[in-house]
Parts: sequence; structure tokens; C-alpha cells
Amino acid sequence: METDWSVEIGSDAPVIDRDWPGWVDLQCNPDAVQRLPEVCAFPPLGTMLHAMLQHCSYLLTTKCDMWMEGPADPLEFDSEPENSTCVAACYLDLLPLHLAEWKQFAEVEEWARNTVHRLRSQVCRNARVELVVREAYAFQDSGFGVTVYLAGCGASEFAAHAALEAAMLIATDVLCQEHVTELCRAIPVTMSEETRTGE
Repeated sequence: METDWSVEIGSDAPVIDRDWPGWVDLQCNPDAVQRLPEVCAFPPLGTMLHAMLQHCSYLLTTKCDMWMEGPADPLEFDSEPENSTCVAACYLDLLPLHLAEWKQFAEVEEWARNTVHRLRSQVCRNARVELVVREAYAFQDSGFGVTVYLAGCGASEFAAHAALEAAMLIATDVLCQEHVTELCRAIPVTMSEETRTGE
């Protein structure tokens, strides 16, 4: 899958604010997922959010959006010109459950690099995922968050939506794998190096 990550930090750069007026605490109200306008417009987004709530609880989703756009650069989607005339895209703003976990840039940088590495190992044509590291705020605390952009392209809106759904399924799986990795790092090592599995 075509994947990359970048950093947008500065006085004019967008920030991730957990306390924006429209935020819905999906961890406390999982049924609210189905009422989100973006999910009503594209139900696979609801599938992704539900899966993350169940298997990726170290992350909070603070905002999301969906849109359609015009022709894409086929090289950016591992696609062909005839399959890149329509693009379906969305984004999710993500924060760690405890913002202190991404208090230092090096911490979120490592997470972004690991996530991109796993995404690039997946096969998914006509799709793209990009991670953007941003400054973040929650409960009057500050740290870093990540905006995850997902997009799929196709010869029609239907095909673009299908490619986006495929990208969402893979991204969800990778994010949940990263959750398992983080848990393993937190467990004291009691086995020999020979029995450990690595990347």
C-alpha cells in the first residue's frame, strides 16, 4: 500500500484539539458511532471506528470527515490512469488515550514510522494512507497527535468507495497490531532472547 508520514507543526499549522465543541466520547458512548453524519454517509467508517474501540483502545478518535475529489495522480495510489478519475477520502484525528504517552516528539515519531512500515508491507492497490503528526491538546495538557488520511481511487464513485473501504480494513488491522506491540513493550521480558519474535 502507498503510505507515507509527515510533520506539520508551527504557528499556522492545524492542531488536534480533543476538547472541540463537537467531540463525541465514543469510548463511553459506542452506540453514538452509528449516529455520526460521516458514518451515515459511509457505513464502512463505522465499522472501522467500532473495530478500533474494541481492539485499539489505546487511541482516541477526536474528529473525522469524508469527501470526494477529482482525478488523482495514479503513481500516488499504485493505480492506473483509467482507475484514478474519482477519489473517496476521509481522515481521522487520533490521540493516545493518555496524552502523556506522546508527550515527546520522539515517541509519536517512532509510532508513525512503525505504522507506516507495517502499512507499506500490505498489498492494496488504488489506495493510499498518509499520517501527519500534529500538536495536540486535551484536558489542558499538550503533546502530539496524528491525523490519518485514507483515500481510494477508481473509475467511478462506487469503485473509489470500494478502494477506500479496503484501505480502512487494512489500516484498522495495522493499528490494532500496533496496539499489541505497545502492550508487549510494556510487559517485562521474562523469556530468553531466542524465544522472542522480532520485526
